[in-house]
Amino acid sequence: MYRNYFFYNNKNYIYKKWDKGFDKLNQDNIKHSYQNAKKTNVINILKESRILLSLILVLILFINLYMTAELTISFLYAIITIAVLVDSSLGYISFIISNKVKIDEYNFFIDLEVERDLKSYDLSGVPIKIEFKNVYYKYPKSDEYALKDVSFKVEAQEKVVLVGNNGSGKSTIIRLLLGYDRPESGHVLINGKEIESCLASLRKNTTVMFQDYYKYELTLMDNIIASNFDAGNNSELINNTIKWSEIVNVIKNVPNGLNTDIINGGIFSGGEWQKIAMARAKFKKSSLIILDEPNAAIDANYELKMYNKFISLFENVTVVVVSHRLPICQICDKIIFMDNGEAIETGSHSDLINKEDGRYKKLYALQAELYK
Repeated sequence: MYRNYFFYNNKNYIYKKWDKGFDKLNQDNIKHSYQNAKKTNVINILKESRILLSLILVLILFINLYMTAELTISFLYAIITIAVLVDSSLGYISFIISNKVKIDEYNFFIDLEVERDLKSYDLSGVPIKIEFKNVYYKYPKSDEYALKDVSFKVEAQEKVVLVGNNGSGKSTIIRLLLGYDRPESGHVLINGKEIESCLASLRKNTTVMFQDYYKYELTLMDNIIASNFDAGNNSELINNTIKWSEIVNVIKNVPNGLNTDIINGGIFSGGEWQKIAMARAKFKKSSLIILDEPNAAIDANYELKMYNKFISLFENVTVVVVSHRLPICQICDKIIFMDNGEAIETGSHSDLINKEDGRYKKLYALQAELYK
């Protein structure tokens, strides 16, 4: 999986390299096709000449009574069989040669991955501090910036929520924070170091819960412990996780309990699946927790209850929450209000709710009635 991440992380580099070398690639393709056609013709002539000469030799031996009819047939069969085997081998060799460029590129990226792993700064057991410094980012093939000069800090063990309307840049920040994308300019720093220097360790020590969480075609138990299979035999941790996430009744309502096989999402509702996903997030011990709007299928009151559980559970852990619903803001240390790719307001709930003509204040007032 990490290799897939690595290729994805470097897509901007790949896009730029492709655009820069596109004309040269076309020229090389034409040249290669011409050379390949010449080689193919030469190989075909040699193949046909080889078989023809072999047949002529056998016929001469037969005509001059050096070989019987049975022996002649055996020789002809052997010649044809050997020719087929040789042609098959040449085909494999030709395939390898024609794909040499692809193999070289693959090895190039694999070498980069190994180099990154060796140099990765270890974050295990270390409180996570995050800083975005003048970050600009736009998605490939897009002319619009998804993030524009975004700067903010998340202190170690701080609980921060990114809020704003859809398309404001909240999830883009998470993608950069996880290394799925890289800034066009600016810096993403983890504990004062460029994220590239600790990306592998950052992911290892991060628990992420997205809105589109994965439903594994495994047992219900495996779907819970998937975040930390090494602790799969820790019955106390499993029981505590089940109680915390309130999925006791979910387990009781399926035929084989925790051993129930999940096929095509099983029979669970959206709300039940979100509780299972929350159990998965809780089961892994991490230094950084990221919650990217994971409560879309849960009603507003239960949402606030679950956020309170997460915040209290991860008291000594850095937490970043993405939400367009605002009650979570009251229990977080800091709010970063995003609009059109910019961080336009930063502060605590009390700071922003008292800001005259503040955007956060206006949005909060609109949503307040939903949570009475």
